[in-house]
Amino acid sequence: MTIDEVLRRREDQHLEFKSARSLAEPENIAREVVGMLNAEGGTIWIGIEDGEQGAAGPVDPVPNAERAKGRLLDYLPETIEPTPTSDELAIEVHQYGVDDRGLLEIRVHPPPKDSPRSPAAFVRKGGKHFVRRIDRRNHPMSREEIFPGRVSTTGDPAVDAARQKLLTARTAVRKSGGHDGLWVGLQPVRPLGLEIQKHKERFDQIALDPSVTGNRRAGWHFARTDRPPELTHQGLEWGIWSKAWDKFVIRTQITKDGGLEFWADLAVLHWRKEAGGEERELHPHTLLEMPISAFRIAREIYRNRLSHHDQVVADLALFGVGGWKLREGTPGTAGFTAGLFGEQEEPDLIWEPIPFRFDEIDETPDRCGFRLVRRVYHSFGIAEDDIPRQYDRETGKLILPE
Repeated sequence: MTIDEVLRRREDQHLEFKSARSLAEPENIAREVVGMLNAEGGTIWIGIEDGEQGAAGPVDPVPNAERAKGRLLDYLPETIEPTPTSDELAIEVHQYGVDDRGLLEIRVHPPPKDSPRSPAAFVRKGGKHFVRRIDRRNHPMSREEIFPGRVSTTGDPAVDAARQKLLTARTAVRKSGGHDGLWVGLQPVRPLGLEIQKHKERFDQIALDPSVTGNRRAGWHFARTDRPPELTHQGLEWGIWSKAWDKFVIRTQITKDGGLEFWADLAVLHWRKEAGGEERELHPHTLLEMPISAFRIAREIYRNRLSHHDQVVADLALFGVGGWKLREGTPGTAGFTAGLFGEQEEPDLIWEPIPFRFDEIDETPDRCGFRLVRRVYHSFGIAEDDIPRQYDRETGKLILPE
């Protein structure tokens, strides 16, 4: 493929563009190589800007391209495990412009899926990081993907089955593309036979009246919709639809077996400049209230259907937050605006699902939601003491004004 042909293409599963400036942070290139090694392979072009929506941008030739190639060939084997073979990784220089300038073409060919050399990892700060390229983005690999046949289990088949349902749902959202935001899922270990159509009036109340679930009438939560809840093949769905984006920006889905999925677009969590935030900054209150509202809704749906000792597996994920910031401290307090930021390096944040007893959700839903949010703060390098004090640690309740 000629350079002119490359410049007419867009980034996809097998093609990545990076500017010459990316060579200043070669670990990002190592990450792209690993992502392709763990997927279907592909080509990375260094010296082509990433344009709008993945299109090739302006050409940015690499000065002294041969030397840059040599440095990468020294760096990548030391950063990627297992060390890529010459069949798996090759770099070619294409002269472009004057003097010694050129473009670097990095060709990645993955080993067979059943090879002992798979999956690959890149080493950073003493840890191994496993990612896989899906569409135009790298995603952290789950334990099941890293260790096929060695799935982590709780020892309880029913809990493991509920956990797997959540992981499957989370993976479906991650692979669907165009979904950057907050996802929360809950799955009862004992499947329920929800008669949603028979009791739809009550479910409509949960969607239309936040006070039914203990949520604020005005706030950042999932007990809101701009349309009547709709029956689906699997259960019930409601949310806020954006005509401009032609998609839900807030969505709640209930399945007949009691599974719950909640979605909030990243734009909903953005603390915009006009409201006091900064570009690509998460709003602390929204980040707290959205997951907690999911547990408040779950409490109402599961009440009188689950016993106190029944278990519910819960999960939270944040997609597309690479480069986003989260401020430590409590909004409204002295010195908060000058507080330090944590900036996220990973594009997606995922964890292992957590099992809860229903009596925990019934008695302290806010505390359950806080356990999930706490992991987000920790991933940004922010200590628990610097999570907003609107969540009262003693009572286990989130207190925000109406």
